[in-house]
Amino acid sequence: FPVTIGVAVGNFGQWAKNYEKSYEFHKKALELAYVEKTEYDSAIDNHNIGMCLQKMDKHGKAIEYFLKARELAKVAKKPENVAGSDFLLADSYIKLGNGVEALVHAQKSLDFAEISHDRSSQAWSLYALGEAKALLGDVDGALEDFKEGRGIATHLQNPDWELVIQLDHEIADVLEGRGEGEEAARIRARIATLEETMGDGDEKSEGVVCIVTGK
Repeated sequence: FPVTIGVAVGNFGQWAKNYEKSYEFHKKALELAYVEKTEYDSAIDNHNIGMCLQKMDKHGKAIEYFLKARELAKVAKKPENVAGSDFLLADSYIKLGNGVEALVHAQKSLDFAEISHDRSSQAWSLYALGEAKALLGDVDGALEDFKEGRGIATHLQNPDWELVIQLDHEIADVLEGRGEGEEAARIRARIATLEETMGDGDEKSEGVVCIVTGK
């Protein structure tokens, strides 16, 4: 019961963007032991702690918890949670400029998204994969991934316009870096219309990183 309360309040802290308080509650949930606690429960606790740390820009520490969550999810035979950890690991490695590790985990995330036919996760994984490739200097590969991800995002049943905006900016940046400034400017001019509609006051979407708190 106390763990359930802690997790619930912790989740509220995340959605209220009070990540430090959420982190404290999730840490308490992780430290508490109870008879029914499984590897999957511990995977969720580590996952949530990692997300809080990621939101606080403590990516090195977040990676430690995502790796733990990933291993525990493997023990629990939960491939969807393993893939979620891979996506988050790729994101933190990207923030730290580690393209090699980011590429590995982004590809694993994409592999499961394709196996499970999860088109939304495919789009986000391609975004991460493209960023990893860009870090490694593979701008052609990055551009290909960004364009493929954009195509998927626009053709979802409920198109992910925030992701489309982010991908269009990435595409424009790559094109500008290749000396195609005019095409980059055209993309930015088009996307400005969508940005005006979507607004810029809300935090960016987080793709496939939803918190899971139940068995």
